[in-house]
Amino acid sequence: MRNPGGERIDLRVPEGVKERIRKSAALTGRSMSDFIIAAALEQAEETLATVERWEMDETESRFVMNLLLAPPQQIPALRKLMTGIRSKKMRKKNEARTAI
Repeated sequence: MRNPGGERIDLRVPEGVKERIRKSAALTGRSMSDFIIAAALEQAEETLATVERWEMDETESRFVMNLLLAPPQQIPALRKLMTGIRSKKMRKKNEARTAI
């Protein structure tokens, strides 16, 4: 896991923490840096997984699948809104071309 050209992180730790980390790292045959990086990365991956991955029970899963498989619904108000936005963009683009 060594990366001598990698980025640097400086930490301040409460009294006694550094020695506990040093002992734990030595027991696992790793440097303190490797030990800290592995522990921090494991925690980071676990934290990100809770945000990036959804877990659903069977009922929730079926509900989502039904939504995904259902044909799209026509929403006239949304179509009108999007048409208006597209028209405004086209007008601005044409105005920019004629201004050149």
